Amino acid sequence: MWSLSSQQAELRRIQAAGGGVYEAFRGKRAEDISLMINNMRDKIGSFGALTAQQTPLTKIFEIVAETIPDSAWVEDFKYENPLALDGKMPVRTLEVAGGVSDKSRALEQEIAYRFGDNLRGDKRFLEAFPAIEPSVEAPRSEGTAGEEAARKPTTFTIKCASQRAKGGV
Repeated sequence: MWSLSSQQAELRRIQAAGGGVYEAFRGKRAEDISLMINNMRDKIGSFGALTAQQTPLTKIFEIVAETIPDSAWVEDFKYENPLALDGKMPVRTLEVAGGVSDKSRALEQEIAYRFGDNLRGDKRFLEAFPAIEPSVEAPRSEGTAGEEAARKPTTFTIKCASQRAKGGV
């Protein structure tokens, strides 16, 4: 229970510690301070909502490991998770790049696209990244470089985003 003397003691303690008024609030009206505090609360709330809805990155790695076909491998991950302080949900992106080596170029390409389909087929992954766009490139086997290209694997890149682009994918 607070008494008048304990409140006065608390006020003296605050004043001794620097006055109890933050510099950002000095000279501001009560309405302005209230607006600043509400804006800070909104930012904290949106950050909490943002982090609460995200699938942990470790879970994303597990899903990739579970869904990648046997003759494919991952060489690179690029993950971006920007922080938005304006209350809007930022777009998180994941880019998975790798290669495929199998009996034929056609089969390698089919396996790379199947990897994208496997990711789309995983409910947890699709919840985190509803936009999934695979692209596949086989080495060119023209001219004298044909033998060298035949030894190189087919490569793929799967671009994923937490929101679909306004025009579609």
